[in-house]
Amino acid sequence: MAVVVLVENTGGSVAKNGFEAIFYARQIAGDSGDVIALTYGNVSDAAQLGAYGASKVVVADNIASLDPQQVTKFVAAQVDASGADTVVVSYDPAGHMVAGRISARLKAGLVSGATALPENGAIKKNVFSGKAYALESVKTDKKVVALLPNSLKPVKSDATAEVVNDGADYGAAGVTVKEVKTAGGDMAPLPEAELVVSAGRGLKGPENWGMIEDLAKELGATTA
Repeated sequence: MAVVVLVENTGGSVAKNGFEAIFYARQIAGDSGDVIALTYGNVSDAAQLGAYGASKVVVADNIASLDPQQVTKFVAAQVDASGADTVVVSYDPAGHMVAGRISARLKAGLVSGATALPENGAIKKNVFSGKAYALESVKTDKKVVALLPNSLKPVKSDATAEVVNDGADYGAAGVTVKEVKTAGGDMAPLPEAELVVSAGRGLKGPENWGMIEDLAKELGATTA
């Protein structure tokens, strides 16, 4: 069995939730299945995705950034080429844009916000803003699983993956990136942070926020 994983990269580096998605896919595929990681643009650490379970990494050279239409065509083409029956994406802002498109194009059932590996054919997901959970079963031949970030901790090995460049033309980009701004300066994005310093009304006013940033910097943490 083959599982295809869409991995977003930012500035050429793969985010933590990309490693989680690959590790999740590896658990689904088992030791004998293939896990094919898909990414696009210039990614500097593609081979290291093998450490989290990818058998092969396919890089779409002609897709410069996350264009939903191009990426959906790319994923569908790789599913057809590999015979994969499962697509895994991270349920982050990028995943929100492409999961439904991929599902519709493949005529595949979609589980959005999955939080655990399948058990007896059912996938656990959060509902009612995380106040409860549901178990969903997909009846279609193919399925798309959008994994909620921080749902599991990936285990890293020493393996590396074969990297293949895909120079196919997936049409003109419908989205043009004019500028990219990051929040938090040198701090890790909140979903990827291992340590968080949080503060609220007890500070009395925004003029006192500096001490929180100073503490976070000393601890190597992110603020919230």
